Amino acid sequence: MALTVDVARVTSVLLVDGWHFIQPGSFHIEDYVLVEETPDGRSVATSPVLGFTFTKVDQISREIQVFNGPLGSMVAFRHAPVTEIVE
Repeated sequence: MALTVDVARVTSVLLVDGWHFIQPGSFHIEDYVLVEETPDGRSVATSPVLGFTFTKVDQISREIQVFNGPLGSMVAFRHAPVTEIVE
C-alpha cells in the first residue's frame, strides 16, 4: 500500500539545512533542466531530472524565494491532513 499525498496539501519541506515553511499551493513535482549559454552563443542543457519546486517568504528579509532541486534531495515533508465534515 502506498501513502498518497496531494502535493497541494504540502505545508513544509525538510532539506539538509532545515525545515522550509512554504507558500500554500506552491509545491510542485516536475522535470527540470538547467540551461547555460556559452560565450559563442550556444545553449548547453542538462538532461531532464525529476525534481521539486516551491516558494517561501524569508523570515528575516521578507523576500520571496523560489527553491528547486532533485526530488532525492528532500529529506521529508509535512502536509495538512485531509479532513471531512460529517453531519
